[in-house]
Amino acid sequence: MKQKRLEAILEILPVCDSYLDVGCDHGYLALMIRKKYPDATVCASDIAEGPLQMAGKTMEQAHVTDIPLYLSDGLRSVPVSCECVIIAGMGGQTITEILLSDKKYAENTKYFVLEPNVEVEMLRQWLGDNGFRILDETLVHDYKYYPILVCEHGNQTQDAYDVMFGPVLRRQPTAVFTEYWTNEKEKLLTYLSVMKPTDKSYVSYHKRLEMIENVLKNGEDC
Repeated sequence: MKQKRLEAILEILPVCDSYLDVGCDHGYLALMIRKKYPDATVCASDIAEGPLQMAGKTMEQAHVTDIPLYLSDGLRSVPVSCECVIIAGMGGQTITEILLSDKKYAENTKYFVLEPNVEVEMLRQWLGDNGFRILDETLVHDYKYYPILVCEHGNQTQDAYDVMFGPVLRRQPTAVFTEYWTNEKEKLLTYLSVMKPTDKSYVSYHKRLEMIENVLKNGEDC
């Protein structure tokens, strides 16, 4: 269990009457939400029986009996609407597929808390192109770096910097944000040092490096 990641998700959650954790795995996050918001309705779902059985054992060990567990491919088979849907620990592409799995369910959800373990830039672009806006973001380091996004329905204009760095994070950079992008800058410098200008990725890597240096130096003014 990556405790810092789960705690960061819990910290950034909007206060709601009901929560659904999609892809609940062992059910740790749902249990943490129940403890923080004892009066809220908390549900959890997973696409496979195995994780649901493990989540059931987690609830049993914690003597919690009021978190229903649903076998569901995305949002398709979840029988109750929830104000906030959490989709964490998956790739950006998988998250978009879950959001599209039941459009009516998604339309009736107020907040979405998304934690992609890869493809965050692709996810930000997709959200902006499909009627979502990012309200809040954070970045946590728990063995690796995890971006966490809070979204709602609405329009949002994004530029290339917003997509790459996050519309909130680049304007309110944290120490973890600066650490992550400083590391990425060093990686790119290493790659470029052994590449030729004629190499296929040279131009895109160089452009990415310029953007990172600009954000680290100028922040929201870039």
